Amino acid sequence: VGRETAEIERELRIASPRVTRMAGPPEAMALEAAFLARLRGAGVWHVSGDRLWLVDAGGRELAAFARVPAGR
Repeated sequence: VGRETAEIERELRIASPRVTRMAGPPEAMALEAAFLARLRGAGVWHVSGDRLWLVDAGGRELAAFARVPAGR
C-alpha cells in the first residue's frame, strides 16, 4: 500500500474552541490553557507524512499531531 508524501496546506481559524467548564489540578488547567491558546493562534494547517501541523500566520509551528495506527 502506497503512502502519500505530498504536503497539503490549508487556512484554519479556530475562534472559540468548545471545552467543558470543569476544573482540575492547576497543572492540567495550565496545560489546557496553553493548548487552547495554540489552537486559537493557528492560521494554517498542513499534513506532512503522518503528521498534522498547526502553524501561525508567521510560519511558527504551534502543534503537531501524529497518526496512530488503528488498534493501538
